[in-house]
Formats: sequence, structure tokens, C-alpha cells
Amino acid sequence: MAIADGCEDSRAQQYRGACICARFFSVVSGHFPGEPILPGMALVHVVWQAIVREAGKRAEEITLTKLKRVRFTQPVRPGDHIAVLITVIEEGSESTYSFKVVSGENVICSGGIAAKKINK
Repeated sequence: MAIADGCEDSRAQQYRGACICARFFSVVSGHFPGEPILPGMALVHVVWQAIVREAGKRAEEITLTKLKRVRFTQPVRPGDHIAVLITVIEEGSESTYSFKVVSGENVICSGGIAAKKINK
């Protein structure tokens, strides 16, 4: 995942990552037999893992505190290519991550995640 350009807020950073919804992913095969889709919470988990990975690159540990206005607008099917676009604004020990999951030009899922740094 790489930091992207084009942040409107000077406090914001943007991240982008991509993946393919694998046919063998166990939650896909069991979610609507005959019409497999990636469950919405699995999409949110993909976003969260991207956020945790970026925090780890900064040697930070974070915990999710809140999901905000998460919307699912289209299904993700096996073989679909998706990209995760994340913008973060950090304010002290708390951060707000706005995200979009897209497939081509289509927004699949969007919302926000609030997280807090874990003090060691």
C-alpha cells in the first residue's frame, strides 16, 4: 500500500491498496450458496487490516473504537478486483479514517472508522 497524493486537508494522509476477491475464500462460498458474495463485514475487515498494516509501518498499535456511516452499495463477487482508498486525519491519540472500496469506477462500500492509539 502506498501513500497517494491529492489530500485536501493538510492534516490528512491517503493510502491505497488493491486485492482480488478469491473464489476459495471460505466466507464467500458459504455466503448465499449459488450466488456467492463477499459479506459486508469482510469488506470492513479488509479496510481495517489495511489501516492496521499502515499503523504497523509507523510502529503504532491501534484499536478500533467506532464504525461510522458504513454503506454497502454493490456486492463483491469471486474474481472481482477491488481497491481500498483510505484518508486519515490524526488528532492526538485518535484518528478518523474515511474509506471507499471501489471496483473500477464503482463505489462498493464507503464509511468511516475511528481508532485510538494503544499506549504501551
